[in-house]
Amino acid sequence: MESWEEVAIAKHQCGITYPNIAIVRVHEDSTVDLYVGSTDVGQGTFIGLAQIVADEFRISVQKVRITSSDTLLTPVATGSSGSRQLVQMGLAVAAACRDAKSKIFRLAAKVLGVSESSLSIAEGIVCS
Repeated sequence: MESWEEVAIAKHQCGITYPNIAIVRVHEDSTVDLYVGSTDVGQGTFIGLAQIVADEFRISVQKVRITSSDTLLTPVATGSSGSRQLVQMGLAVAAACRDAKSKIFRLAAKVLGVSESSLSIAEGIVCS
């Protein structure tokens, strides 16, 4: 099974720079793995991040798998103080999804012989 992986970084917090890094892997079966260093401590961060991924790829939120807070697998993230994770990590997640989609569209455009701008995605399937 072929997978696509993309990394994006979003950073800025109250005039101080902190990194938030998201890694997205898109699989042929239209499932998406999201790797984040942030932790959900009851404020609903993970469902929010899963909804961002689902919206970007036009898939159900059930097709998004999140791996978090594993120093072997996940990138660095700031703490969840002040409920900032959804905004800060959400920006990184959206950027990683868009970068991955751009790579998928670039490849699909070559295979289909169409322009990238004519492509869209629905239910995890690239459409022309």
